[in-house]
Amino acid sequence: MITKMADFLKRTSMNSRYRDLTQVASSELELPLLRVLDELGKNLKSEREEHYRHVFSSLTRAMQAKDAELYRHSQRVQQYASQLARRLDLPEGEIETIELAAFFHDIGKIGIHDLVLNKPARLTPLEYEYVKEHATRGALILTHSRVLRHLAPLVRTHHEQWDGSGYPFGLRGEAIPLGARIISIADAFEAMTANRVYQAARTPFQALKELVRCAGTHFDPLLVERFCASMLQRIASDERRPGTCHAERSEASEVTNASIWPMLMPGCASMARPWPSSMEERCSVHKSAYVSASNWATMSSKSVSSNGFLSR
Repeated sequence: MITKMADFLKRTSMNSRYRDLTQVASSELELPLLRVLDELGKNLKSEREEHYRHVFSSLTRAMQAKDAELYRHSQRVQQYASQLARRLDLPEGEIETIELAAFFHDIGKIGIHDLVLNKPARLTPLEYEYVKEHATRGALILTHSRVLRHLAPLVRTHHEQWDGSGYPFGLRGEAIPLGARIISIADAFEAMTANRVYQAARTPFQALKELVRCAGTHFDPLLVERFCASMLQRIASDERRPGTCHAERSEASEVTNASIWPMLMPGCASMARPWPSSMEERCSVHKSAYVSASNWATMSSKSVSSNGFLSR
């Protein structure tokens, strides 16, 4: 028994020394390789960043060459989308993706003729179908860049609607990517508050009321609530904002999260509530206060609705 134990200890000791020698040998071989891989990773990162700057610069110049107003519109939509995304406390990486997708959401319009985009009159059904192609065109442009292709799903779906009557896929509710739902609200608000050849600008409060009216049909109602809260607080904090009348400033100065919905929609005080976790809870909240899905479907079939916020 003693002999066997001695043999066992000897073998164990030898195995231990062998493992130590093997680990030393492995580290001596691995360290240079790890250094090479680390250097290669840094070079690849540098190349990706350079490629990203080149692609971003090229697409930005293309937008500016196409239409200076399209470029400015994209910048403002990016600001509004970023504001809403941060209001939701999303991870920083997701916020950056939404910001980039918001900036490039209309990149597909560089392939749409100016005579149609800037037509001062209502578009014909055929012209409207042509303009609708910009979402898919934009996604295809972005998929050709390995550093921007992750934005394509948000760009392709930013005209989907909460009730399923949007395009190009007719997605409904939370089947629409969160980033696309955020961009949709930012895009509509910017379109309503900017002067276009086919419509006059609305005041921020008029635009917010229109967003609320179409919450639950066109837009995610909870995102509309968060966006309104954010915008009203922003207005209230800027008493000297040009173009704001005294009545609007007085109204904005009294804004709190609990009073947003009653102010915009009288009788809906209970809409100041926590963020529901499921689509069913969201859809069930005061549906009677929203425009019906059938009315919105009819409205969205027109090139420029009577409400005038359908962005081309």
